[in-house]
Amino acid sequence: MTPDLDTLRLRALAVAGVARLADHHDGQDDGRHARRDTACALRVHEGHVEIDLVLADGYPVTTTTAVLRAALAPLLGGRKLHVTVVDIDPGR
Repeated sequence: MTPDLDTLRLRALAVAGVARLADHHDGQDDGRHARRDTACALRVHEGHVEIDLVLADGYPVTTTTAVLRAALAPLLGGRKLHVTVVDIDPGR
């Protein structure tokens, strides 16, 4: 089963502490984190899924990513989940 990207995106955004998926602007996010391999923040591969996100300020990274993993696990079809937190949104 191939995971549905829209469903994964919506489920990820519903996790408390996830501010948004990363916006890489043609391979670059805000200039500090080069991601020249792809501009997509959510990528499905044969054996794993990669997600790049921005967390909201005040949410612990390890706790939030653990909740994210639990929320997405039923949708991954047995694939591993690789999570990259690219930034913290101060919410100003």
